[in-house]
Amino acid sequence: MRAFVYRDGKSAELPFVEGAKRTGEDELVWLHLDGTDEGATDWIGAQDSIPSAARSALLAVETRPRCDFIGNGCLINLRGPGLIHEDSPDLLVSVRIWAEPGRVISAAYREPMALASVADAFLGARLADPGDILTQWVQSTTDVLDPEVTVLGDELDEIETGMEKSNIWPMRRAVAHVRSHAIALRRFVGPQRMAVERLATSDCAWLDEADRQHLRDAADRVARMAEELEAVRERSALIHEELTDLR
Repeated sequence: MRAFVYRDGKSAELPFVEGAKRTGEDELVWLHLDGTDEGATDWIGAQDSIPSAARSALLAVETRPRCDFIGNGCLINLRGPGLIHEDSPDLLVSVRIWAEPGRVISAAYREPMALASVADAFLGARLADPGDILTQWVQSTTDVLDPEVTVLGDELDEIETGMEKSNIWPMRRAVAHVRSHAIALRRFVGPQRMAVERLATSDCAWLDEADRQHLRDAADRVARMAEELEAVRERSALIHEELTDLR
């Protein structure tokens, strides 16, 4: 578990227990928890100042992208590539984030690839309020998700240029893999676009216009990814038919 604090234009990473106690003392505290750590479960469960719905969401195992506003805070779930590709039915890792004035808490059961980028931005003193952290999470997640989508189209291009009667069955397996991957990604990309759009149009006082513009840009990128994934699905079906005709 990690703790970051920001005050008077300076940021630092502290031991978790020390950083968690700084809530209310510093301008901003960001805590990132590993959901597989029993200590994280106990700590979240003891945070009576966090609405019970938000505490439950931070500990949820099965999640989909969403954005909800509870009291003076915001709960957002995002999906993006994990740091380590594991043998899991979910291609994308989920991060759950609770943001309120002066504090942000994020939790994940598998480490998101975007975490390192968000931590670097915080330690570079570029994130000074909850809006900055949420925006960085959205941007970093979008940055690492984009190549995952692009590569599927590239793989279809290679399959199309290499179609021959001698390799029909390997090609059909490759097309099926690309199609299933695209469908799995689109399952989360669509809701993620709606979650980011909802955050961008919210009236949270700690979201400034610069944050909103970055969020709108990210939502546009996610919408484009959804369109690309649908195009990949349709192209996969057509290529499959062409391969069938070659038999």
